[in-house]
Amino acid sequence: MSSNNANIVKVDNILTEARYTLSKLEMDIYFVILSFMSEKDDEKTLYRIDISEQEKLTGNKWHIRQVREATKGLLSKVIEFYDYEDNYIQASFIEMAKYINKKGIIEIKVTQALKPFLLNLKSRYTTFQLVSSLALTSKFAKRIYMLCSQWKSTGITRKYKIEELKYMLNLIDTETNKEQLKNWSQFKEKVLDLSVKQINTYTDLKINYRLEKEGKKITHIIFDVEKTDASQQIIDFSITEETLALKERIISKYKLRKDQADKILANNDIPTIKKLLYDIQLKNANGEIKSIGAYSASVFNV
Repeated sequence: MSSNNANIVKVDNILTEARYTLSKLEMDIYFVILSFMSEKDDEKTLYRIDISEQEKLTGNKWHIRQVREATKGLLSKVIEFYDYEDNYIQASFIEMAKYINKKGIIEIKVTQALKPFLLNLKSRYTTFQLVSSLALTSKFAKRIYMLCSQWKSTGITRKYKIEELKYMLNLIDTETNKEQLKNWSQFKEKVLDLSVKQINTYTDLKINYRLEKEGKKITHIIFDVEKTDASQQIIDFSITEETLALKERIISKYKLRKDQADKILANNDIPTIKKLLYDIQLKNANGEIKSIGAYSASVFNV
């Protein structure tokens, strides 16, 4: 299966709100697998990931040693959730990963116990863009993006207890009750504010959050969710992978907004863009530029 055959990732809401912790690369690999899945799949289906294709799509290098560690993590880490009948489920994310010798291709088999929740979407499902999910560098932003995507048709999430959100993000150890990022300012900066910034910059959603207090203690959070462009709900694969990678580079390295990157790509050919970006990079390295974002915007007139 190739990434061009399935461009919308669908995740059952049960899994969206399940408790698990994955690294950024582990999540990226799983998102790619999810985008390949079809209701026609059976227990024997293997999902083939071409590493070079993903590098072109994301603009990031997938080092084979790191990829192997990531698939090892998907084999060993456990996802915990309750099913439709309120049965408590523990399962690994994948059953097997096979690296095809000298081909740069991985064949992955998804854990069979998870397939009913990934394939049988019923009336509750989440759709979100593969490219958007891969563009997010924070693992917390990826999870919150999934969460907010679940509610984009209503424009507002349900009310979550702060402890519940931390539990979903695996910031609270259920056995020891030890909590990571216990300090509120750290949690706000490293999880909430960073996630909002990345989601609003790289994805089809614009979100913000509201907090509720009981006395002086912050106890609950609600996310407001806005779809920024309905036409972007399905990725246009007439755009080449090179163009997608270049857009991500313009946004992340040259500090421009999504709409500015779109204008640059619409108004210039790729060789011209690459030459101008190279010139900007040289000037920035020589200390000739105070703000790379402002300077880049002036060069491209966006």
